[in-house]
Amino acid sequence: MKKSISTICAIAIAIFASAQEKKDSVTELQSIAVKAIRASEDAPFTKTEITKDQLQRNNTGVDLPILLNQVTNAVTNSDAGTGVGYTGIRLRGSDISHINVTMNGVPVNDAEGQGTYFVDFADIVSSAQSIQIQRGVGSSTNGAGAFGANINLNTIDLPLQKSIKYNVDAGSYHTWKNTLKASTGLVDNRYCITARLSKISSDGYIMRSASSLYSGQFTAAYYVNKNTSIVLNYMAGKEKTGQAWNGVPQDSLLTNRTYNELGLKSDGTFYNNQTDNYTQHYLQLMFNHRINNYWKLNITPYYTRGIGYYEEYKLKQTLADYHLPNFMQDTTVQTNSDLIRQLWLNNHLIGINGSANAVYGKNNYTFGIAANTYLGNHYGIVKQVIATPMPEKKWYNLHANKTDVSAFAKAEWVINDALHFFGDLQFRHVSYTIDGFRKNPTLSKDLNYNFINPKLGITYILQSNNSTKQKIYASYGMANKEPNRNDLEAGVNSEPLPEQLMNLETGYSAKDKNNHLQANVFYMRYTNQLVSNGKINDVGEYTRVNVPQSFRAGLEVEMNNNVYHHQYFLNTNIAFSTNKIENFTEYMDDYDNGGQIAIAHQNTNISFSPNVVAGLTFSALPIKNKNLRIDIANKYVGKQYLDNTSNAARMLKAFYTTDVLTNYAFTIAKLKWNARFGIYNLWNRKLESNGYTFSYLYGGQNYTSNYYFPQAGRRYTIGVGVEL
Repeated sequence: MKKSISTICAIAIAIFASAQEKKDSVTELQSIAVKAIRASEDAPFTKTEITKDQLQRNNTGVDLPILLNQVTNAVTNSDAGTGVGYTGIRLRGSDISHINVTMNGVPVNDAEGQGTYFVDFADIVSSAQSIQIQRGVGSSTNGAGAFGANINLNTIDLPLQKSIKYNVDAGSYHTWKNTLKASTGLVDNRYCITARLSKISSDGYIMRSASSLYSGQFTAAYYVNKNTSIVLNYMAGKEKTGQAWNGVPQDSLLTNRTYNELGLKSDGTFYNNQTDNYTQHYLQLMFNHRINNYWKLNITPYYTRGIGYYEEYKLKQTLADYHLPNFMQDTTVQTNSDLIRQLWLNNHLIGINGSANAVYGKNNYTFGIAANTYLGNHYGIVKQVIATPMPEKKWYNLHANKTDVSAFAKAEWVINDALHFFGDLQFRHVSYTIDGFRKNPTLSKDLNYNFINPKLGITYILQSNNSTKQKIYASYGMANKEPNRNDLEAGVNSEPLPEQLMNLETGYSAKDKNNHLQANVFYMRYTNQLVSNGKINDVGEYTRVNVPQSFRAGLEVEMNNNVYHHQYFLNTNIAFSTNKIENFTEYMDDYDNGGQIAIAHQNTNISFSPNVVAGLTFSALPIKNKNLRIDIANKYVGKQYLDNTSNAARMLKAFYTTDVLTNYAFTIAKLKWNARFGIYNLWNRKLESNGYTFSYLYGGQNYTSNYYFPQAGRRYTIGVGVEL
């Protein structure tokens, strides 16, 4: 699969009585699964809706997190520095392992690590129809517990008209994106086929961080009648990326900002295949049925398949650790050697979601069940021992099994035209068995968790008419979350506890034909939050530990304004927050005396949680026919600490960036064209968006080592798209 594009297709269905009825029925039936876990317009949760048009304007090949950079209280990062390859997002300071991600109602988070790797489904935005982001606990969803936010994607694209679209974008660092998308439209009032093929490649800003990404979507659908549809959705992605996840040492930032230490060989050169390789398949079958005028039903069985490895060159490894024999060299027994190894993941996720929705008058009721089983195989292969010929060797082979079963019931009661009540109760059971860890293969786990997650809220409509709507809302929610695989390697004497979050939200929203204002206050209280503190556990590994009490509190404001005659727009958001751990003990390695030194802290800042995050986008459609659009997006992120000690020597500096993107649409010979040009990091700022730190005592002195992830300076993209 060197130069070919990894292929995938898509099918979808619809039956109706008239053209408009067909369109309405398609939209309604295909969205049942998504609506079951999304918050409705008047639900008392803090949320942001992102439309297809908004996503497509900025879709130049970067991963989804980077496209969400302007979302309120979001901070994004990129290992390679260009937004292609491994990327991440934090919302309200919560990392991706605490953000629930679903695709068409199906869970995406990795069952064991609980993170989401967007690199595995590159160019998903070319299929996305909409995204809803709920900050805080949000409403009940499927999959991993939502502990800081929900990101819900709808990728079912069923256009009624046939079309063929091709887009190509080129950019700095030899970045290329090619997307081909086609649809049959509605055929015989019953069938529709859509397919997308994508290829993205980039050299990356950091040395040896190149990416080669393939993805596609294939859908098959059938409308049995106006009340029933079946949609088969298949999506796949294949990625190969150069490893850049160690970051750049602090002392290299001034002299070599793109330095990458990974793959270093004994002779001072670098291994040319220090890469991450992974293939992911998603298969979803959605059965949607309108039972009567009140009830709708969705059943979605699904299967997710993942397999891949990362390959690395390792210096001076002890052969016994790999169950390899020592060897003779110049009459001396050698116990160490450089070697090349692969660490493999081979996993299956099989599950089913079901939901039923009923509308009686203005009251809305939703019931959902979900169950899945994860089968994971972790194994390692020594490909080559550099100092002497040895056969390929598998040195560990470990298994894990995780079952997740949940059920929820939601209700929205409309007491009168002004007063709405919301109730939501979820039960979730997790059973997790681990048959050893790579660095501790004899340590097994057999764990069971039962969680009850209630949510209550109220919305009061202050004003509602054809032109204006104002409302206030308040909600309380609880979420519980099990430790991830790395946390559980803590050993038999220090089992981590589940985390618990209690979330209070209150807000005000006002919108008319030209403007929209949303302001909210939040308070997120954690019990047993898992944080890094530098402590070595009883199996010799650094791990996260529970801290009894911590919290986040803040104010978020969003404003969307039509400044002048629907030609000039201003979209702004700002978040102020305080993020604290009440009591925290730092552990530092003591190389002089052995062991670790404990340092007590009080009221420290939670790592990677800036007190201020702001965005401002000015948009202009200066030509009367509005074919030309210019977006100037500005982002400010306040200082962040690399650990939980509030030490100014372990910090990410505040940064400010400006991106400019222009889109021009025109028609030639009945072909619809779009040309675009982008400048990112316009002011060529030197900034670091992520990092990590560790400290130690040596020779009677304290030392701190900081590693950072620098982002590219000014860079460009240019692209063109055509539709026929």
